This record gives sequence, C-alpha cells and structure tokens, in this order.
Amino acid sequence: MGASSLVGARDWRALTIIAALGVLNGVLGPPPGATAASVIVIGWGQDTEGQADPPPGLSGVTAVAGGLLHSLALEEGGTVVAWGGDDFGETHVPPGLSNVVAISARAQYSLALRDDGTVIGWGDDSEGQTDVPPGLSNAKAIAAGGFHALALKEDGTVVGWGNDVLGQTDVPPGLSHVIAIAAGWFTTFALKSDGTVVAWGRNDYGITHVPPGLSGVTAIAAGDFFVLALKEDGTVVGWGDNTHGQTDVPSGLRHVTAIAAGGFHSLALKADGTVEAWGDNLTGQTKVPPGLTGVTAIAAGKGHNLVVTAGPPEKCTVDGTASSDDLHAARGQDRACGHQGDDAVFGGPGRDVVYGNRGDDVVVGGPGRDELLGGDGSDVLRARDGITGERLSAGHGDDRCRIDPGDSTRNCEQVVRD
Repeated sequence: MGASSLVGARDWRALTIIAALGVLNGVLGPPPGATAASVIVIGWGQDTEGQADPPPGLSGVTAVAGGLLHSLALEEGGTVVAWGGDDFGETHVPPGLSNVVAISARAQYSLALRDDGTVIGWGDDSEGQTDVPPGLSNAKAIAAGGFHALALKEDGTVVGWGNDVLGQTDVPPGLSHVIAIAAGWFTTFALKSDGTVVAWGRNDYGITHVPPGLSGVTAIAAGDFFVLALKEDGTVVGWGDNTHGQTDVPSGLRHVTAIAAGGFHSLALKADGTVEAWGDNLTGQTKVPPGLTGVTAIAAGKGHNLVVTAGPPEKCTVDGTASSDDLHAARGQDRACGHQGDDAVFGGPGRDVVYGNRGDDVVVGGPGRDELLGGDGSDVLRARDGITGERLSAGHGDDRCRIDPGDSTRNCEQVVRD
C-alpha cells in the first residue's frame, strides 16, 4: 500500500451503519428468531471512498469482503454487489455474473468463485492478478493478495497467479491436502488437513516463519504483513508485523469462531455473536460499534470492517458510554447510544436508532422509524415529524444533516457542510 492511500484517513472516523434487508441461510445463517427485516450489513472504520457504507437494498447477504478502498457483498442468490473506490473498475461487477459461492477482495481488485468451480476476476490487472489461468476448474476457495491471487482446488492443491517477483505464487512442490488458503501483500498461506500451516513468499517481519509446533489450526487470515490462525480450541495465534499491535491477541480471548485480518488490524468473531478488534485504530477500525451482536460473518479491508448481523446493536438502550452524555429514549423500541463525551441523543416516539459518536454531537430523532448516526465531533442531525424510515449520517466535525417536515421516506447519508 502506498502512502497516498491513507490521505484523509486521519480525518474520517465516522461510524456508518446502513440496513440491508435479507435472510441468511446455510452455514452463515442467522441466529434463531432472526427475520428478513432484521438482517443487516454494518461497516465502520475508514470511509474515504464510501467503502464502509453498504448500499441500501442488499438482500440475503451471506458473505462480505473488503479491499483497499472497496467492499463486496455476496447475496444468497449468487449475485455480487460492490461499492467504494473504483479507480480500476474494482466495483464494476461483470454483467451477468451469477451463481457465485465465494468472494475475495484485496488492494484494488476483486475475485468471485462460481458454483461450477470457475473463478472470475475484475479490477486492477497491472500484475495479471485478475487473469485467471485458462482452464482453471474445480476450485472450492479463493484468496486475493496484494498483487497475486490464489485458488484452492477440490483435490487439495493450490494454484497461484499474478505477481511472483517474491515467489508468492510459487506453490511448494508436493503441497497437498490443503483445506484453506490466505494471501498477504507478498505472501501466501495454506492450511493443511492435519491442522498445520505452510507459508511462502517474501518474509517481511518473519511472516513466513510459522510458529514452531503450531497445530490444531482450523482457519487462517492474512493481513498485509501479518497472519492470524484460529485453533480448534477457539483461541487465536498471530505472527509477523506487529508495529500496530495487530498480532497482540487480547488476553483471554476465547470461543472464537472466525477471524479476519486487515491492513494493520485484526478481527475475531466469537461464538456469542460479538466481535473483538485490535491493532491499528487510525481510522477507527478497532472501535467495534457499541452493542454489536448477532454477527454471522466478518471481513476486514485495509482500514475498514464489514459484518453481517441478524440485527442492529441493541445494548445501548439509553446508556451513555462516557462523561456528559445526555440520553433520552421515549415511547417505543428506541435505542440511544452516546459515545465518548458531551453527546446529546434524543429518541422520539417510535422505533428510533440513534448514535452519537466522539464528542459534542446532537442527534434528535422524531416520530417514526428513524436511524441517525453522529460522526466525529460537533454534528447536528435532526429527523422531523411525519417522516418514516430515515437514515441520516454526519461525518467529521461541524456537520449538518436534516430532513424537513412533510417529506416522505428519504436518505440523508451524504455529509452536508455548512
């Protein structure tokens, strides 16, 4: 990643939560009691290109993926939705793409695995990373690295393509019995059926030096220059670059069911549906939304995160999380969340979801089903009488986002600065 990719990141810490109605099934199905109306996709962290803003209208999302500045969602019908940065066409899903069963994103390109075992790539192809080898078939998993890509075949072998200047696509001779793969910026990882991990490519920060004796691994995830391994006992092991604490697994972290690795941060999904995050927090990527529960899938981009959940955060019911919060939820199923000082959050009649985030926010929800999200510092958001189904989002500092009386269902998600 070039230094320019973080331009503006320090100035964007807005939490974004957008509903995406749908139903999950299969392995990633919702917890008991979830309904189509309660399933949503949540994004937070860096949002300079809208990569943490899942578009309205997503349906039946079963998986998500995050790249450098873009995001992907897989819907249960086998279609792919993409949003965020599009400098190389990484969000231009190929027309007619269908029957997709897995997705992967990295840097500025995207990969999709179809149910017939074929792989499709689009976006940046400067190193041939989207030039899927002709005749590749029987793939059952995919992984996108910095400028190289991988496919795991049904027979347990691995195929790599794209940039190979550092040996990242040179699969070790005789490697077999692989059950999972992961790709870092210049490295590749394979999980074998015996629970051991094999690594190759550039050895920055000792990333290809798998900890001696590591066994019982059930899943792997690669960040830019670090890697995580989930063990069968529900614990996590990390190694490689630790300049931002991304491999410092929180003490006592247990009961983990899934892991994800971003540029310099890490995520873990626990059996109770909650998420823990650690490592770099430059863009707020390790600040898990208060009360986030019911999560069924996670993904980490360079500086942002995405999760699929069976419902919105529910634990912040008239509950201030820092000093000087003034919170009122009135009449109905309201939730008011004040975060980090001097927030005034008011939920009016109806089913309001109101979040004040990082200081001096004023968030006022009127009658109806309002969703108002206050970003970083001195935001004012107001939903007026007579409006239902609003979503209002203010970003960084001194923002205003208003819907006036008498308007029908509308979104006011774009920051309006005075």
